Parts: sequence; C-alpha cells; structure tokens
Amino acid sequence: MKKECEIVQDLLFGYNDGVISKSSTELVENHLKECDICKNKLEEIQKDSKDDNQEKEVDYLKKVKNKLKRRKKIIITVLSILFIIIVFNVVIFINYKLTPSEVQVFLLDNITEEQKDDIENTIKGFGDITYESKEEALNRIREKLGENAYIINGWDEDNPFRASFTVKVDSEDIEKITSLVENLDGVHSVEFMHIGNPYELFIINILMNKS
Repeated sequence: MKKECEIVQDLLFGYNDGVISKSSTELVENHLKECDICKNKLEEIQKDSKDDNQEKEVDYLKKVKNKLKRRKKIIITVLSILFIIIVFNVVIFINYKLTPSEVQVFLLDNITEEQKDDIENTIKGFGDITYESKEEALNRIREKLGENAYIINGWDEDNPFRASFTVKVDSEDIEKITSLVENLDGVHSVEFMHIGNPYELFIINILMNKS
C-alpha cells in the first residue's frame, strides 16, 4: 500500500492538472477512495494550486489596472494638448479679426474730381486714407522690381495700374465699407486684405501690451 501511495502521490500533480492518462486517472481515483493520506495530499495540492491561481489573477488584474491608468493618462494628456491648441488658435483668430485691415478702392481712369471726392468722403469716416495715383503705383512697382525694372520700360505711356484709395479699417467694417463703396460712380473694384501673419500679430500684441 505504501508503494502504491508513492506512485499515486507522484501522479497527484498531473491528476490535479488533468494531464495524466485515463488509466492513471482511474488508478488515482480508485486509490483515493481508500486512502485518506493521499486524499489529504490532493486537497493540499488543490489548495496551493487555487492560491497560486488567485495570486496570478490578482497580479494580472493589477497589470491591467496599471495599463488602463497609463492609457487614461495618455488620453488625458493628448486631449489637454488638443484643447490648448484649439483655444490658442481661437484666441489668435479673434485677435486677427480685431486687427485693422486694408481696404483698397481702385478708381476708373476717367473718374471726375467730383466722383473722387464723393468716394473719399464716403470712406474717410472708417480710418486713415492714403491716395495713390497711377504714376505712384507704377513707380512703387518699379522700385520693388529693382534690377528687373527694365521689364516695365515703356509702361509710362500706357500705364495699366489704377489710382486708388487705401484705408485701414477694423475687420468687422470690411463688409460695410465694401457695400457702401463698390457701387459708387468712378469705382472700378474694391479689394481688402488682413495686414500681416495672424501668429506674428498675436506675438506683437503681447509684446506691445507688456511694454
């Protein structure tokens, strides 16, 4: 019986894990019906196995929990960065909208002095006005071209540029001034543009406020 106990006890770990053959399983089960010593030995093995599995499960759950925590931190960090970027760009856009823009009113070549005065009086309430004649526009382009100014030689007699009024206005007034001016007699076209890069303007405004 002692020898059979030794054989069975050697098989108990495999029996508990379900990896021994059918004949070995029958041998163990038949022996356990009659041997309390081996039965207690099996209970100890099952208890140790259960405790080991619980420990492994706890370790696994801890790893999963830590992984979820790290993922949550990454998501929160990414969302925070995106939120900051969005807010930053919204602030820049608002600042850009509040930055004065240039509206340029181009005049017809055959405009009369009366029409010219009418246009000037219409827009002078929006901001500082600068007038540029056809000749001044041509000379400005010639200066920009520098060494390549020769390509516009002969344009003095047939100047393609137009005289214009330029006025700096708040962005919110662009539509208003455009609607007032574009249908006036003597007006060829109206164009507008924001002055400068929005990010550069934002930095400049910050530096100006600090100073």
